[in-house]
Amino acid sequence: MQRLATLPHRVTDVEGVTHRTSAVLFCAPKRDDTPLEPIVRAGEERVYISGVLAGQLRGSMRRKWQKREGTLSREGMILEEQEILATNMMTQDDVVHQTVKNVA
Repeated sequence: MQRLATLPHRVTDVEGVTHRTSAVLFCAPKRDDTPLEPIVRAGEERVYISGVLAGQLRGSMRRKWQKREGTLSREGMILEEQEILATNMMTQDDVVHQTVKNVA
């Protein structure tokens, strides 16, 4: 089996599955005005709202990614610490949940 080098990321285990047979490519739209529209299949519950643009997530997501990679600048670290104190958004998941999650 060939191993691929990856950036730090979170993987959720699925009960009853002993190994993974898929890969995921992380990419973001280049334009800030690109709409991020959820795809909801028949029988699935909609968990994300419509109308969010890539630019609304870009800054916070980039800083959190750079912090995990260890490439966050000193200025970025200050902004990140301020955001965490103000919003309690510590991870990229927190940013998504607070920004686009359809909270009832």
